[in-house]
Amino acid sequence: MAKKQACRVRNCCQICAARYLVNQSGRRFVADCSPQQTCAVQTVMPQFSGLHSSKHPPPQRSSKLGDTYWKLAIASMSNIPSPDFTPRLIVRRLSVDLSTPMRRHWNGGDAFLTAFYNALSFSFPEGEQFFIESVRNGVQHLDAETCNPAFHDTIQGFIGQEATHRHLHAQYNIQLEAQGLKNHWGPRIVKRKTRARRLFLKSTKRHLHELAITAGYEHFTSVLGDLTLQSIGKESDWLQDADTSQQTLWRWHAAEECEHKAVAFDLYQQLGGNHTWRLLWVVYLSIHFTTDVIRQTINNLWHDRTLHKPSTWWSAVKFCFGRYGWLWRCTPRFAAYFRKDFHPNQMGSEKHMREWQETNKSQWQAVGSPTAQET
Repeated sequence: MAKKQACRVRNCCQICAARYLVNQSGRRFVADCSPQQTCAVQTVMPQFSGLHSSKHPPPQRSSKLGDTYWKLAIASMSNIPSPDFTPRLIVRRLSVDLSTPMRRHWNGGDAFLTAFYNALSFSFPEGEQFFIESVRNGVQHLDAETCNPAFHDTIQGFIGQEATHRHLHAQYNIQLEAQGLKNHWGPRIVKRKTRARRLFLKSTKRHLHELAITAGYEHFTSVLGDLTLQSIGKESDWLQDADTSQQTLWRWHAAEECEHKAVAFDLYQQLGGNHTWRLLWVVYLSIHFTTDVIRQTINNLWHDRTLHKPSTWWSAVKFCFGRYGWLWRCTPRFAAYFRKDFHPNQMGSEKHMREWQETNKSQWQAVGSPTAQET
């Protein structure tokens, strides 16, 4: 009997990633490699079709025992989607009135927490537009013959969701500017985008650089989104005292960021993006994201005339270094991105996302076509 050859493919699909990680944890799991077999993930999650290369053929599932190992391997890892997962992205129209002026300190009267979230909102219209453009440019380089059409549908859903985020936060930011706040983060994004595209003007890999940037930012937003959803009703909830409409807006956004967190990453991988550039860009983004959010938050507090209040600084210290602080909760999740075998679906929980969407389904309405939200 021929000896089974363990699949040594890394990062080619969710199944292989699951096999590798399970082995790393000391559990025994072996799968055969065969170029004649179709990877099960293409049936379970069609948007990952085409991620295998000829050098690394997809693994084979040839027996009931083998099937059992596959199921146990995936089920033992809550961070890998289950076989029942359906990669369908719904574009949702949120029932929140952003034309009515909001309270100046809408987050429980806390000036710092309000300023922090307002700072994030200032970055979204230009940031989301860049994500849309990078994914739209990247999909043009896909091989139409080998890529599963379902992946194109997923990408259109991603574009629709991001376009909706861009639109609502643009309305949100109008209210902030009416309160006297100034958006400095958005214009900086525009300048960097213009400078980067000029730098890579003649590069044949420009689309990969843009996708690496998008994948990095999507990781940041999905980490924040997952923490936002999993802490609902707990002491660690940063939005527990926020006005109802703001809670709805931010948690809706958080849920969709978790829902489409893997799209840009998978597209980058499928187009041949390498690990080194992915890490170089995320280091660069980490520096800019940290400094940008600090600068915009301080600027918001300055215009709000609450920058020098002791209560503002005490709130900032608790938010960053307290028991449920940003530093302790976010840093390990951000650092996971540096693993060579990393995949976005290894982070967070689909459960929290689905629970919020189901509980609050009266707050949103699915639109008929993802592409309808692009304009």
